[in-house]
Amino acid sequence: MKLIGVIILNILIILTVFFSVEYYTACNWGGKYNFIKNYKNILLHSMDVDTYFDKMLNGEVLGNAFSPSFRKDQNTNSKLKPILFMGCSFTYGDGLSEDETVSAKTAKLTGRPVYNRAGKGFGLDQYLYLSKRNDFYTKIPEPEYIIYVYIYDHVNRISKFKIHPLWLDFQPRYKLKNNKLVEMKPKFYDRFLFVEVFQYNYNYRTHKITENELVEKYFTEAQTEFKKHWPNSKLVILLYPLEHSKGPLDSSLIWNDLREKGFTVIDLTELENYKLDFNADEYVVDGYHPNGKIWDLILPKILKKLGI
Repeated sequence: MKLIGVIILNILIILTVFFSVEYYTACNWGGKYNFIKNYKNILLHSMDVDTYFDKMLNGEVLGNAFSPSFRKDQNTNSKLKPILFMGCSFTYGDGLSEDETVSAKTAKLTGRPVYNRAGKGFGLDQYLYLSKRNDFYTKIPEPEYIIYVYIYDHVNRISKFKIHPLWLDFQPRYKLKNNKLVEMKPKFYDRFLFVEVFQYNYNYRTHKITENELVEKYFTEAQTEFKKHWPNSKLVILLYPLEHSKGPLDSSLIWNDLREKGFTVIDLTELENYKLDFNADEYVVDGYHPNGKIWDLILPKILKKLGI
């Protein structure tokens, strides 16, 4: 009986430490209320990535911290050629009202149908994942432009988890296999691992290629998928500067390579006759994300450069 008691005590200690670590980590991300509200879904992986995006693409909303939603489609009755925006919270418009987003402002300036399929915490993983989903193409007429707003943090998001790592089932993850990006699937035991071990298992430690090469591979593989469905769409990358950004954003080699492969790459710091501090307080909301004022300043330049 003493042995059984010792075993039970040790199990209780291990569980207490585990839940304390997970509680602390999750609380630091989304706050105590959101953590308690969503703990079961997060820890037990009650929703996989396909189900999550099914709901997003169907316009459904879940009652939790990771509520899937896209921005409102604009000018859908217009007969002009559509524009599709993709990317992260910068493109989604974190902290902005519906009419302040880059997509809404583009719709107002052009009169075209404009679709925004960016999301908070998104990056190149979601860009590639959506390009591979057949139902992604069913509700959007072939756009003339597919515009991806790139920030350097997107490199970090393909090498580590942007959000709490137990969010694994809610986001696609890729690894290199035979020089192709292949979606990773979580194992059953992953849900029982500590945060640090979980991160280690899913970090991209076996890519064997540089950050530049990896970023380029994401773009070109998504390009292949888009062209299967929308052969006439033009792929655009907007390089949005962040303070102290280093890496592929500052490397001309990768962007020149992508230009040669058919992408239009626009460095927003080099817009015609226009210099400004993108990180100035007057151009950001919450100290980080672009506000409506900055889009008002740079959008006409972007559209002019694209010939829209």
